[in-house]
Amino acid sequence: MWCGVDVSGSDVERDRLTRLRNELEAAPDRKALSDVLDALAAEAKTSSGALALLLEQIIERQLAEVSVRSMFFDDASVDDAVQETVIAVANGIGGFRGEARFLTWLDRVARNSAGQLRRRRVPEPVADIGETMSWAGRLSSVVANEQLVAQALDQLTDGYRQMIYLREIEDLSYDQIAERLQLPLNTVRTRLRRARAQLVEVLLRIQVAQ
Repeated sequence: MWCGVDVSGSDVERDRLTRLRNELEAAPDRKALSDVLDALAAEAKTSSGALALLLEQIIERQLAEVSVRSMFFDDASVDDAVQETVIAVANGIGGFRGEARFLTWLDRVARNSAGQLRRRRVPEPVADIGETMSWAGRLSSVVANEQLVAQALDQLTDGYRQMIYLREIEDLSYDQIAERLQLPLNTVRTRLRRARAQLVEVLLRIQVAQ
C-alpha cells in the first residue's frame, strides 16, 4: 500500500499500467508525451502503481532537470534537486487537479524543491550519521514502506545497488564515488540516476504483483 492506496494487483491494474507505459514509449513528440503524462498523473492520485510509473518517468526522462538547472551550477546538486522533486511529487500528487498540464505543475514543484534545497545548503549541512538512508529512506515513507524498499534494493543489478549504497547509505559525494570506483564523474551521475529509476521501477513491479 502506497500513500494509503490499496493496489490489488488485478489484471485490470496491470493492463492499465502496461497501456500507459506503452503510450509513453510510443509518444511521437513532446505534446503527445505531455498528454499521456496528464493521464498518468490523474491515475497516480488513486493508484500507487501509476504513481511509481510517474516517478520513474520523472527520473528516467529527466523531466525536472530544466526547471532546477538554473538554480545550481554543479550536476550533483541538480540531481539532488531532482530527487527532492520526486519526493515532493509523491507527497503532493493529490494536489494535482488537472487545471494545468502536469509538466507545468511539475515545473512549479521542481522550482520550489530546488529553492528549498538551496536554502538548506547555506551553509552546507552536516550529514546526520544516525540517518541510514536519505533519499531512499524518505521515498519509503511516502510511496512504500521500508520492507518493500529493502526488497527492491535486493533486486537491483549489482552496479546499481552499489551506487544507491554509496550515495544513500555511506553518504558519499559524487566526487568521492567517482574516486572510489575509478569512474568519470558524468558516469557516476548517469548510473545513479538510472539506479534510482530502476529502484522505483522494481517497486512498481512488486506492488502490482501483490
